[in-house]
Amino acid sequence: MNWIDSISRSADGFVLNKINKDGRKYQESMSNLSNGFFEGKTKRTRINTHFQDWQPVTGINTWNVLGLIDFHPADQHQVYECTIDEQIFLIPAQVLIKALIRPIKHLNSYVFQPAGLDQISLPLLEEDRPSSGFFIPLQRLFGSLRGISPGILAAFCWMHCFPSARAMWHSIYQFACVGRLDLKLPAASVTSILHYVEYENSCIVTDMTVMSLTATEPPFEFASAHPASIVLHESLASNWKKFSASDTSVPSRNGIWKLSDAEWEIVRGICEKRNYSKHSQRKIIDLILTKRGTGISWRKLDFNDGLSFPIVIRTSRRMEEDGRWHELLQELRLLRSAP
Repeated sequence: MNWIDSISRSADGFVLNKINKDGRKYQESMSNLSNGFFEGKTKRTRINTHFQDWQPVTGINTWNVLGLIDFHPADQHQVYECTIDEQIFLIPAQVLIKALIRPIKHLNSYVFQPAGLDQISLPLLEEDRPSSGFFIPLQRLFGSLRGISPGILAAFCWMHCFPSARAMWHSIYQFACVGRLDLKLPAASVTSILHYVEYENSCIVTDMTVMSLTATEPPFEFASAHPASIVLHESLASNWKKFSASDTSVPSRNGIWKLSDAEWEIVRGICEKRNYSKHSQRKIIDLILTKRGTGISWRKLDFNDGLSFPIVIRTSRRMEEDGRWHELLQELRLLRSAP
């Protein structure tokens, strides 16, 4: 667990000021904005809401969930509140930025500088559907040529063509200049999948996927033909339950999916049999357990140390085919059911 407390400047630009569950404060690169702040079991739901109904609130409930309240965070990381069917959801700015500007891990160097949107892209309106063109090689911008989905292209075009969406992008840098992680909310209604953890009468949102949005403002004059509805995730918009399905056969350890040191020593013999990867098998297993246990999308896992979702998916399939996954689950059920 770690929480972004504020943003500050360094010789290389901005850095994240973070605080962990023990109260230790430290700094990380802006690329780590893509990392989640909560590890544990979450619930999922789909909501329809309008950004104009969201209200900025203090982060105190989020700090309570994360066990940070006694360390007096700076409250420079904005949290937004929205109410759906009498249920209160609290959405940190980090979660919303990751959902609207993808993939933030690779784009952060442009988001956190003036006029970053215009440095990397332009809208393409002459095609059948709005899209975007880029001035910078796609591999450098997105980390993978295969990661350029129609939804990402549509999102960039939306941010170029609608006043509040454009202001949203630029506001992230403007807030960072005064030490805050925040953004101006766009004029749009939105359909989203939320992952959340309950606390008292609120739900703290730990992850968010925006499936589609509808602009509630006219576009700029040059983009007058741009449709108001923008689909960011076509497959999820048609079948979100498939996205959110979790494997109930995967046991957790008090809501934690990753292997403990003791568990790894017991199961490593199973995992390392027929190991085809040069990467850490333990880290791969941790990612597979997290994906299968929570139902999170493969692409939203926290990949690092050279790992990527094709590597992890390939290992998962091989372990199912050769029987290692069944062995691993049997062992984990015994270990995690023990008192």
